Amino acid sequence: PSTRRPNPGAPFTENVPSAGSTATVTCSLARTGPAPAAPPSPVTGATVADTVPAAFTGVSWTCVATGTADCDTAGGGSGATGTGNAIALTNVQLASGDSLTITVTATATTPGAVTNTASVTPPTGTTDPDTADNASSVNTTIVGIPDIAVDKAVAVLVDTAPAGPDPGDTLRYTITITNTGTGPANGVTLSDVIDPLDR
Repeated sequence: PSTRRPNPGAPFTENVPSAGSTATVTCSLARTGPAPAAPPSPVTGATVADTVPAAFTGVSWTCVATGTADCDTAGGGSGATGTGNAIALTNVQLASGDSLTITVTATATTPGAVTNTASVTPPTGTTDPDTADNASSVNTTIVGIPDIAVDKAVAVLVDTAPAGPDPGDTLRYTITITNTGTGPANGVTLSDVIDPLDR
């Protein structure tokens, strides 16, 4: 029997997140292969592993099985849930034609390119005739978000009596623009209108 995911490159999908947003990763696993002369027995004890990159935090996942598949034969029911970046299902059961889907939800943090790989390993004693598709990776880029802030301050350079800004004094305005976000800001426009009384 063969324990693997079908259609390499298709069942593992991931949206393109921005820093601070919620990202969703979906990994599908199915048992395929040529139809045997007699109905094959289910593969029990397959292992599924997915280490979510550290650029994602607050990781939670849900496994949903179809048919007679079971995400964790040691647990109650056919599904499974968990938290943390290290996802490991060690008691997966798959009959021919069955599948399970793991959906991972996390918060994207550090901008940059990341690779997420999921893999499946048949149990001891089970021969997989095609191990080339027992792992699938998806590449994505966490996009930084700019956060522009502007601050304007005034200082009296020449202060004639009485003390404090008054007609005849020389004032200096300082404008500071900062980007406190996680991504670059291009094409920023600054507008500053001087009150006619200050001219």
